[in-house]
Amino acid sequence: SPSGEQIASGGAKGLLQLWAYSANPTKTGELKGHDKDITDLAYSPSGELLASAAKDFTVRVWDQKGNELHKLQVNHPKTQQAMIMRTCLFMTNEDGSFSLMTGSHGPRGPSIMTVWSLSAGAKVERQKIIDEGAFCSTIFDAAQNYLAVGFLEGDVKIYQ
Repeated sequence: SPSGEQIASGGAKGLLQLWAYSANPTKTGELKGHDKDITDLAYSPSGELLASAAKDFTVRVWDQKGNELHKLQVNHPKTQQAMIMRTCLFMTNEDGSFSLMTGSHGPRGPSIMTVWSLSAGAKVERQKIIDEGAFCSTIFDAAQNYLAVGFLEGDVKIYQ
């Protein structure tokens, strides 16, 4: 967490655990909802929210008490099949609210980056289709002007 007081860990079969950070970390909770492997975790900049992406085709947003606030899913634009949610990353908006960017892909192209407005009930703000292949990691620069995307094939590309 941004405060350094909590660690979230995600693993196989949807296991999502919270730990109190100390010399001897202790488990403080378990969040239940996913039923497949966790692929990414992200805290909001304030530490009030935690997002978890998983191979069960969902990203879930949790509050500090472990309540599930949102369950997000992206469907393939042509086939409408659910896509694997690979990454999640919080963005701070100009008004201080948060948006969540998720990355998803199907078994064969394309990958889709989706920005969700959490204050508007988890509505899609915008989407970008990336035809370069399936990706495994994303990160913004400090000013949130550029997005680096790491692809499973080993390439890294920068988007504005």
